[in-house]
Amino acid sequence: DLFSGERLAEYELSEFQNPEKFIYTAERKTRCNTPFWDKDARIDSIRVGANSVEIAVPQAHDDENVESYRFELYDKNGERKDTVYRLSLTFYRPIPEKIVATFENLEAGEYKVYCYAVNSWEKSSLPLKSTFTIE
Repeated sequence: DLFSGERLAEYELSEFQNPEKFIYTAERKTRCNTPFWDKDARIDSIRVGANSVEIAVPQAHDDENVESYRFELYDKNGERKDTVYRLSLTFYRPIPEKIVATFENLEAGEYKVYCYAVNSWEKSSLPLKSTFTIE
């Protein structure tokens, strides 16, 4: 702030022509919280097809920015089968209420899916969880 002398910048540019020298300050990373879901949030839309599933979750919250969502798919033995990433799309207006991910080419069986909201500092929320079966 030019009037008070207080440091307001959240980033530093030591060599403005070198993009690798653009760094966020440690203070910003330290004070940033992890993303969180509304207390009643859940994976609320699971459309199971013959060998695929479409999953939707509500937008999460963060004091900085929810940047993306990570959907992890596991079989009944706990082996990770796939991971899908989706942007938060908060730059759209209106902001989409749901984030959708699709897993394809699945074999018959029971699956567990976990969804994590991830902020710009790669801090992850607690997961939303659900199960489904491909017949």
